[in-house]
Amino acid sequence: MNISPAKTSQTTTTKPKKTTKPKKKRRKPRALGDVAEPTDNDVLFGRGGFANTHPGNIRFRQKALELRPVYEESSKDEKQRIAEVLVKFVKNEGHRFLEKKEGLWHEVIGNGAHKKASQALRERIKRKKSN
Repeated sequence: MNISPAKTSQTTTTKPKKTTKPKKKRRKPRALGDVAEPTDNDVLFGRGGFANTHPGNIRFRQKALELRPVYEESSKDEKQRIAEVLVKFVKNEGHRFLEKKEGLWHEVIGNGAHKKASQALRERIKRKKSN
C-alpha cells in the first residue's frame, strides 16, 4: 500500500526584498580658521555666480585647466600630488581658500582646499551645442 501525503495547491508567496538606499556619506565640517575679508586673489568656496566670477576663482580654474591634461593621464598617487601643486600655487602667492559660514568668511584649513583642487581638476569643460 502506497501512502503519499496529499498534495495541496498551496502557493508560497515570497515577500519582495526591501531595497535599501545607499547610505549618504556624512560630510565632515571643514576646519575653519580665523575670520577673514576676501581679496580678489583669494579662492572662495561656494556655488553660483558670486564664486564663479570672483577673480581668484577664475585664476584658480585657469591653472587647473593648464594642469588637467597631465592630471588625466596620471596615476592616483600622481593625481594627489598634482592637486597639491594647485593648492600650493594659490598659497605660495600668499592667497587663501575662504568659506562663508554664518555670514563671515573664514580661511579653510586642512583637507578642504585639496578637495576643491581635486574637483577643479576633474571637471569637464561644457561645450556650447551647435544647432
